[in-house]
Amino acid sequence: MPLVGQNKSDTGAERVNLVGCVFGAEKRMKTSSAIAAFPNAIFFGDPDRTRETALVEYGIEPAIWPSGHCQDRLGFDIPEELALRSMELDDVFGSLAWLANDIGPDELAASGVDSFVWDDATNAVSAFLAETEMLMAQGPEACPDAWTTRDGAPVMSSWYHYQQLDRKLQRAIPLARKMRTHFWVTAHEIDPKVDKKTRKLTRGGAAFGSISQCGKVARWLSTVVRTEIDESWIDPYDARAVIRSSWRDRNYIVNDSNRALLDGGPLNIRAAVRASKRALILSRHPGLEWQDDLMLAVADAIGKQVDSHGIESVTLDSMIDMSRRFEAECRTGSDSIIIPDDILELPHCDLYIQWGIQDGLALWWFANEQRRSRRSIVETAPESVKPGKAATSGLPAKKAAGSRAFLGKKKVP
Repeated sequence: MPLVGQNKSDTGAERVNLVGCVFGAEKRMKTSSAIAAFPNAIFFGDPDRTRETALVEYGIEPAIWPSGHCQDRLGFDIPEELALRSMELDDVFGSLAWLANDIGPDELAASGVDSFVWDDATNAVSAFLAETEMLMAQGPEACPDAWTTRDGAPVMSSWYHYQQLDRKLQRAIPLARKMRTHFWVTAHEIDPKVDKKTRKLTRGGAAFGSISQCGKVARWLSTVVRTEIDESWIDPYDARAVIRSSWRDRNYIVNDSNRALLDGGPLNIRAAVRASKRALILSRHPGLEWQDDLMLAVADAIGKQVDSHGIESVTLDSMIDMSRRFEAECRTGSDSIIIPDDILELPHCDLYIQWGIQDGLALWWFANEQRRSRRSIVETAPESVKPGKAATSGLPAKKAAGSRAFLGKKKVP
């Protein structure tokens, strides 16, 4: 049976925007997942790395601030003082302020720009802290606010640079929301720490300076999730990154107020949002709108396979076979998936097809998990809170055993 319904926004519900962050260790597909979810975004950050990832993995040219391609996407000229800047912290925040205050959400909406991605924010934050600390070290004359007098002698503050960072971040998040677009950030992670004396654990999180910032970032943003590698995930194209978003996480501070990016699922923001049926719209790259049809076809095919042969049939081998079948159908044509001839002739067409198939596999997982979780809650609820009865007590704290079971073990193709 089909598992996938329409996004609420497709039926007229008011659109909402995703303001969030994904963090994790090196090479955990943070940039890749952001490009896949927001291919039409304006990207801040390292232009060379972002462009290389977009071209190699997805075959698209990203709009990187403040390039000519970016200005073409916006439809208006970027002021010279912003166009010549580097991507340091003040540069990013200055650009956001200009977009939010001088351009405004209405003009942004008219230009068709629906998302902004700040890639590797940790790099900009670390550079700001280092530069501010160097300025502080030059003495009271260079940075008077960082110095106080104690017993007649000047004393440098140990936290001044972190206080300045905190103030800048507090001003930046409202700017991101004011634009009324998606705003997504990628960052490295800070590991949890244990106090040697008290043995108290301080949870880690997104690296925005000190470990104390982790909780603040999770409060400012609607979504903060962690990514890690899980070799049991059955992606036929060897993408093994999964989401960690459970508030029960004892080691890292995460937050998913939209309840869309389910813990343990593949790091595929588009599929998670679509399966959640939240009023969130993630646009496709121009000319690749057919990927939605491919995504739905793959998800429905896996759903029918599970109905016929059980969840145990969803293995790496079966997903490889299915991906090859859909690759062939996309090339030869089918009633449900129509790829324009000019796209089929492009050298990156195989990447576009792979992209859609990966979305379909992830969409099936999230939709299946959403349905299974709802059924588990109903099955384990007391009689007083089951459908058709008046609720007299809260839901149980523990779900049914196996309700969060992962897919089968990885098999070598």
